Amino acid sequence: MEEAIKNNENNVQEENSTEQIIEEKPLDKKALKREKRYNKIRKRLFKENDIKYEGPLSYRYLRIFAWLFMAFGQIVLLNSLSASMMHYDALGDVWTTILGILSSLSTPLFILASFGLVLNGRRNIRDFMLVYGLAYVGMGLGFIIFYLRYIKGLFVELGLSELPFTDYFDAFLSDKVQVNVFADLFAFALFHFFLNYTPRKIFKGKSIYAFRLFSLIPVIFVLGSYIIKILTATGQMNLPFYIFPFLTTKSPIIYLIFIVAAMWIKNRERWYLKLGATKNDYQEFLKTNRNSLSVSIHLSIIIALASLLDIVLLIIAMIYYFANNLPTDDIGDVVINTFGVGQASIMLLAIPFIFLYSYKRKHKDGRIDLIIPILGIALLALVYVEGIYQFILEFVHSH
Repeated sequence: MEEAIKNNENNVQEENSTEQIIEEKPLDKKALKREKRYNKIRKRLFKENDIKYEGPLSYRYLRIFAWLFMAFGQIVLLNSLSASMMHYDALGDVWTTILGILSSLSTPLFILASFGLVLNGRRNIRDFMLVYGLAYVGMGLGFIIFYLRYIKGLFVELGLSELPFTDYFDAFLSDKVQVNVFADLFAFALFHFFLNYTPRKIFKGKSIYAFRLFSLIPVIFVLGSYIIKILTATGQMNLPFYIFPFLTTKSPIIYLIFIVAAMWIKNRERWYLKLGATKNDYQEFLKTNRNSLSVSIHLSIIIALASLLDIVLLIIAMIYYFANNLPTDDIGDVVINTFGVGQASIMLLAIPFIFLYSYKRKHKDGRIDLIIPILGIALLALVYVEGIYQFILEFVHSH
């Protein structure tokens, strides 16, 4: 009897275990593949041993390069003014091209350094929004003061202020002063702020989505600047000179690069938490060399893909010009300078800096970080003082 009861219990246990196996057996092959992929990702992300590679460049070195390259852009600007007004080209085509290309790297290097400081917790995105906002307004006002004090003042002294030449020069200068890179940096900082910052007192719960929608404000500002530049360059709009120092300078594709990068960083945290990690785990992961290299790799891939798109658009534009027997000289003036096609491909030169950069690197003496922007502004002032001095010398010699 006892033996029969035991056999019955064993049969019931076998049936229950069989049903449990049937219930636990994964029926969805896609879900099984997804789980295997997640397991590989978990193993890689939660791995205790960190990699040894750490890029030799820190945020401080990127900022030094960025200020230096920005000064190159101002040299190119002053040289173009000299070549237009005095027919004196001190740089020549080769150096103008080289310095112009290097100057285009100042904005991405500033942004990369800022991203790094936010990721390693050294700075808050609100700090950059304030700094870049003040620098944006300051540089714009600086161009206007320079224009009124020296350019307009010189025309008044020479008795040229009432001539039609000044209208032509205003139009020419409006195109050249679109070099306020802090307009771009301020727009990037605003976008990153509204995308990633979480308010503590207001916009709680589902209302946070309304706060995220504010990220469209810098996007509208960028698109508005782009449309104004196109309409002005094509003669469909005539605006006073004072507007242009406050417009953004980069093409939409360059903005696309950093918008995608910012959204990738945002979604990456959500994706990491979905794999089972905590927010503390994610903060610890941000401190690893593994993540620093991962950020460099993904950002380089985004830049490479965007540059490829930019090159394809440039080729299409060139084919259009040749097919319609249009002046090929307009490719540089209209396609590249006005529409910004081809500008993003120069970002490929930033990839070596990205792989040599580690946002983990820190410096003990933070006072140097305060000195660098002061030296950068002094360098820009020196460029303008020397440029004005050379301009006056050439004017005196020519008369």
